[in-house]
Amino acid sequence: MKTLDVMGNKITVLGMTFLSKILFIGSLTIVLIGSEVLANQNEYADMSLEELLNVEITTASRQPQRVSQAPSIVRVITAEQIRRRGCESVGEALQAVPGIHLIDDHLSYNLGVRGINGGMRGWSRVVKVMIDGQPVSYRPSTENWLGKELIPIRAIERIEIVVGPASALYGANAYLGVANIITKDGADLEGGLLTITGGRENGNSSLDGDFVIGGKTGNATFVLAAAISESDRSGLLLPESSPNLDDYGDERSANDFARPKSLLGRVTYRSPSVGEIELLGNLQHHDRYGEFQDWGILTHENRISLHNWFVRGKYGRNLGSKLLAKISLALAEGAPTSEDHLDIGSPLYWKKRDTGYRAIDLAAETEYEWTPQGTMTLGLDYTRDQQNLQSVYSVFKQDFGSRKKGDVVLDVPAQGDTIFANVGFFGQGVWRATRSMWLTVGLRYDDHNIYGNTLNSRVGIVYEFKDRRYWKILYGTSFKAPAPFQLFAKPLKSGGIVGNPDLRPEEARTFEGAIGFVNTEHLSGSVNAFLSVVHEKVEFIYHRGNLVAQNLGDLESRGIELELRCKVGHLLGCTHLSYQKTEMASGQSGNENLGLYPDWIWYFSLGYTVPAYYLNINLQQRYVGERVASQSNAAENPEGAYNLDAYGICTLTLSIEGLSLAGSKETILSLKVDNVADKRYAEPGYNGIDFPSLGRRFVFGITQQF
Repeated sequence: MKTLDVMGNKITVLGMTFLSKILFIGSLTIVLIGSEVLANQNEYADMSLEELLNVEITTASRQPQRVSQAPSIVRVITAEQIRRRGCESVGEALQAVPGIHLIDDHLSYNLGVRGINGGMRGWSRVVKVMIDGQPVSYRPSTENWLGKELIPIRAIERIEIVVGPASALYGANAYLGVANIITKDGADLEGGLLTITGGRENGNSSLDGDFVIGGKTGNATFVLAAAISESDRSGLLLPESSPNLDDYGDERSANDFARPKSLLGRVTYRSPSVGEIELLGNLQHHDRYGEFQDWGILTHENRISLHNWFVRGKYGRNLGSKLLAKISLALAEGAPTSEDHLDIGSPLYWKKRDTGYRAIDLAAETEYEWTPQGTMTLGLDYTRDQQNLQSVYSVFKQDFGSRKKGDVVLDVPAQGDTIFANVGFFGQGVWRATRSMWLTVGLRYDDHNIYGNTLNSRVGIVYEFKDRRYWKILYGTSFKAPAPFQLFAKPLKSGGIVGNPDLRPEEARTFEGAIGFVNTEHLSGSVNAFLSVVHEKVEFIYHRGNLVAQNLGDLESRGIELELRCKVGHLLGCTHLSYQKTEMASGQSGNENLGLYPDWIWYFSLGYTVPAYYLNINLQQRYVGERVASQSNAAENPEGAYNLDAYGICTLTLSIEGLSLAGSKETILSLKVDNVADKRYAEPGYNGIDFPSLGRRFVFGITQQF
């Protein structure tokens, strides 16, 4: 028997009666229906801690390994964790990783690692972000977009994060870490998911749609995913910490819309006789009004609209029982769209940019099993970027003298196209020296036509005891190549950013030690210690009235990361504590905290499942310690350098799974309350202002399988 009586507020399903539960979001009333679990359980939901930590990863050494065996400090975020924590973007998911802190300037995330980030307009360029091994940065600035424009969130199977140097495998920009987004396989989907979410923030509404479908036909699988979003963050006030607060009074952000879109597609053919053929594509559309950017603060017409895409073909095949060969070719392109315009505060005109890139990436790799205990990997890659260096135009908003509305005037003459070409060679050996010990040695040589050649290496020793304790001793070097923007930027206005063609690559040497344990039943934990020495750190520094890119010198970052996980029945908890200190290297003078990074970060997550009601409850608490203001804001402050207050943020996510509201397929309902206590705080900003936070935010979502 199956009856439904909404008016009577009772639902009888298969002879079981449940009281319906009512949730309110503004004036929206949702009736949640309990039902029999008809869909397959998520593959991670009932795993023990040991099984969760034994999920095979490939990013650390380009071959399948357990986390405890990998020659790096590696974290894994699964699709299950993303969903149950209510994460809406990759950036939001990465905030739960020890050693990582993100600043949200309401345009793009600026990710920092272990005390160091990219500084002004850094936008996560200190790490390499990949989708299934393909780099996805916007190459004119090498920034990485970590918001909803990057990838449809439901298309992600897991995110593998290497915290620490990875240039010995991945070359330039794998500087302080790597985030490799692994997408779902069509064979696991065999159908699709449609997610619609609606929310309220700052009194404004938001709406998101996320779609993913996949399947298998013979030897071929496919995945197609798309996401679209619209939100309004208008109504934000500048924080009281801002040195130039009096210049803006009580003015609030306005017209602060975000309309990101993303698209992902993959087709894979696997056959023992043919091998594996894959075609992968990704489109990112970044579209936001930047109300708090250094060139145009609270101008209300500062629209940053960019597109970025790649298409990659890849072929791999076993050549005998011990040799695997792979080759790939990718095409990539990015540029501002026709809607992009930068408002610098002039009542007469705004600025338009003519810039962008086209790129070709070619890579070949072989993996040879030279003994049953050892493998050797050799690789070659070639990247050629054709960079259209930025030209700047003034577009008149209204008639002015001889100028008519819509007239275009060239301000910064065209710099023309410049080729950025790099050839890289790498080799890596992994040897199981004993039953319990693995030794990894890697070396990579890069030769670039502009900034010269670089040699990077790494050594890792991993020992795993029979009782599932392990320790790691790691050493690696890495480098960050200067971006075209840092080399050749021209100022949008007086006091703007100026590039420096004499910049040298940033380099880092990192020493790491780790110990950890896994209790199969209930408990696991790890302790990591690190020391990083960064050479030639690049920052934008005031010089002759402008902000000029310069190599500042050397930094030292040291710290410790502690993590503990527990699982008891339907209760799953995780907590980590990070401490780091970043200073100028001994014997050098200057700002002693260039990282804009907290000394202390504490994170706590607690999840509980109530099977009788198909209810999942997840609580996250994040505490961020004091941060030192940016150098540009310290220069604007009459009292010099200052600190921004510590803050704590709580997020509560409720989800009901296993419902059947449309046929026999599963329906999932969710409610997320972000910043439960409505805490207001500030993050370090530039040009006399700090970045304000969002207040309390409600997001309701419904996901339907089909």
